[in-house]
Amino acid sequence: MKTVVFWPYVYEDHLQDASWSWATRFNWLSQAFQSEGYEVLQHPKFLCDLKGSKPYDGESDCDIVVYNHCDITQVKGDVINAGKTFIFKPTVPDGKQTTLDELGYGSYSSITYDKPDFESISDEESGNFFDTRVKEWKDKNTSKWGENHFEPRNNLIKENDYYLVVGQCGGDSVVNHQDFGSYFDKLKSVVNYLLALKDRHVVVKLHPYMNGHSYVKGRDKDYIAEFKHQYESISGNGDVTIIGDFTSIHSLLPDSYCVVVGNSGAGFEAMMHHKPIISFCFPEYHWVTYDLRKLCDIHRAVKVDEWFDEKLSDKFLCWYMDKYCFYDDQSAKRRIKELI
Repeated sequence: MKTVVFWPYVYEDHLQDASWSWATRFNWLSQAFQSEGYEVLQHPKFLCDLKGSKPYDGESDCDIVVYNHCDITQVKGDVINAGKTFIFKPTVPDGKQTTLDELGYGSYSSITYDKPDFESISDEESGNFFDTRVKEWKDKNTSKWGENHFEPRNNLIKENDYYLVVGQCGGDSVVNHQDFGSYFDKLKSVVNYLLALKDRHVVVKLHPYMNGHSYVKGRDKDYIAEFKHQYESISGNGDVTIIGDFTSIHSLLPDSYCVVVGNSGAGFEAMMHHKPIISFCFPEYHWVTYDLRKLCDIHRAVKVDEWFDEKLSDKFLCWYMDKYCFYDDQSAKRRIKELI
């Protein structure tokens, strides 16, 4: 019989945490594999109750192995030989959307390199997607950590039509392992260049976990305070606003002119508001952004009327969330059929 092994390569503790809903998502996958005739084997450290599964008992190989929150280059050591490897990764914008990819996640995924068929999405399908699912996500202020994890705030910025620069955690794999490091230097260079244009206010939304999640040990440097101090000291004329708290990104996107981001789920949230995106870490959604490869090219990137295609951006978001991700038992079955 064909076999698939669920292997907890990165995280074990999140698999039982109801707030992350990992157990529910893994059960969708398990049932999908079983419906295709696979026997599901569960590694003893995979702390999740998979219905219909059997214990993994040291088998040396399998047809498929499912790891989580990593990419194929990180899978080393005492692991199983498998015909195919899939990587599970929760994504934005709620507690259901999940990717399953052959390479990994984020910028190191198959769709970063092979252009997906998002242009085949019809205007009607895209419009219905925005009228239903996107509207619900925005109305409920969802995130991958749950509803209202980030605080909605009105009239936070006096100006409008501003450049919105979205920061990430400096220790995040997507800006280090998947990129070339020195992320904070790049971020500051982007902010400095935008300030030098002197044509719009600049708002920098830093990730509230920029100093590290609660489970990151030994992180004592206050990057947010340091970032704020640096820009408060050089921008006495009020050209820049630095935000490093739990303000919802949905409170900042509507009045922004465009969004500048490295490789973050916030890019998808920007698409939910039909905003032009300038990206500089080659994310999987680079197909519908201004692919900023040179810092000095920002002067062309900010001329969004010359390159931004709102309909194409809408179609990509619809395709990604509805065709590439899985988010319930039926979409998990559809994704498994595609991959096998």
